Amino acid sequence: MSVIAKVQSARNTLLDKLEGLIDSSPRSVDTNTQFFYVYKAFPEGLSAAELKQWCALQEDLLSPFAVKHLYKYRSHLGIHLWYAKHEIHGIPETALQAPPKDGFATVSGEHFDYQQTWTQGVLVANLAIKPTEQNRVKYPTLQTQNISKAWGIEREIDRLMAKPANWLTFSFAIFGLCLLWLVIAYSTISIQKHWITKQNQELTEAIGPQLTDRQLLDDAQNAVKGLDAWRSEYANFPNTISASLAELSALAEVRINQWQWQNNTLVLEFVSTQINITELVENTQQLERVKSANIRPHNDSNTWVLELEWN
Repeated sequence: MSVIAKVQSARNTLLDKLEGLIDSSPRSVDTNTQFFYVYKAFPEGLSAAELKQWCALQEDLLSPFAVKHLYKYRSHLGIHLWYAKHEIHGIPETALQAPPKDGFATVSGEHFDYQQTWTQGVLVANLAIKPTEQNRVKYPTLQTQNISKAWGIEREIDRLMAKPANWLTFSFAIFGLCLLWLVIAYSTISIQKHWITKQNQELTEAIGPQLTDRQLLDDAQNAVKGLDAWRSEYANFPNTISASLAELSALAEVRINQWQWQNNTLVLEFVSTQINITELVENTQQLERVKSANIRPHNDSNTWVLELEWN
C-alpha cells in the first residue's frame, strides 16, 4: 500500500468515527426496488459551481421515468444515479456494498442479481436482474453489513466539510487536539525525567559512602594483585636477573661486569675462564618465558656478553 493510500485510509477511518458521532441513526436498505442505474463521468474543466449545475442537469436528463424517484451519489469519477418507478424506501443495496476488485462481477442481493463493472472502487455499470427462485444461480452474496466500507454513501461529515467555515473549524479542532497531545506528552516526559533525576539523587546519597569504600577496597585489592603478578613474572628485572645469574652460577664461577635491562631484554657482560658456552645457551633457552638466547665474545679476554629476550 502506498503512502497516499495509507493517508487516505487513515483519513476515512477518522471521518467514519466522526460520522458515527454526528449521525448514529441506523440506515435503512432498500432491497425490494428494482433500480435503473446510470453512471456519468465528470467532464473536464468545470468549476465547482458549474459541476454542481451539471449534476443537477444530469439528474433530469437521464431519468427514464416521468416521476423522478432518485438516489444519487457523487464519487471522485462522476455522478451515480439510481432511478425507480415508485417511492424509494432506503438506500439501494448496491450503494451500500463493499467494492470488489476492478472489473466485471456478478453478485446476488436479497431479491436481485446484479451484473456489475467496477473502476477505481466505484460502480460504473450495474444491471439488475430478477431471477425466478427455481432457476436462480448462486452468486457471491452482496455484502451490506459494514456501513464504513460502503462505496456509495455520502457522509454527513463530508457535506459539512464541503463548507469552508466548517472545514476551517474542523482543521483548527484537529490542530488543537494535536497540540494538546504534544503538550500532554511533553509534560508527562518532563515529570518522568524529574522523578528519575530525584530518585538517582536519593539513591546516590544513600549508597554514595558505600560506593566510595567499595572503590577504595577494589583499588587496594588490584594493587596487591598487581604486586603479586609483578613478583611472579619473569618479564621484570628482579626475577629475570635472578634466573639468569642462577644459570650462570650453576655452570662456573663468573664475575658480572655490567648488565642492561630494556624492553624485556637483559644483556649481561660477565667474566669466566671455565664456563661451557654451549651448555649455557641451551640451559637459558629452556628457561620459562625466554624467547631467545644469544651469547657473543667480548673484546676483553674470557669476557662474554649474554643477551636474553623475555616474553
